[in-house]
Amino acid sequence: MIPVLENNYIEFDLNIKSNDKNEIFRLNLLRNQLRWLNSNKKEVFSKSKILYNLYKENKLPLNVKNRCCNFMLLEEKCMEYNKKELIAI
Repeated sequence: MIPVLENNYIEFDLNIKSNDKNEIFRLNLLRNQLRWLNSNKKEVFSKSKILYNLYKENKLPLNVKNRCCNFMLLEEKCMEYNKKELIAI
């Protein structure tokens, strides 16, 4: 789970047609990943929520915590970034 607001990302169409071999490979990879995520949505969400809470409560084993993102720092930086974006507009 990486904190982003709706104005921090763009959606794009995975159904576009291309003749570029690399682009076809990339689109197929993205489609497969999306298909897998959609079919495992509940489990992914549940596990990510558990991980987030354990990290936040400092209850993760050190070897796991060392491989995790610093969620609180990411949330803080996301808010800072969006405040700067609002000021710039």
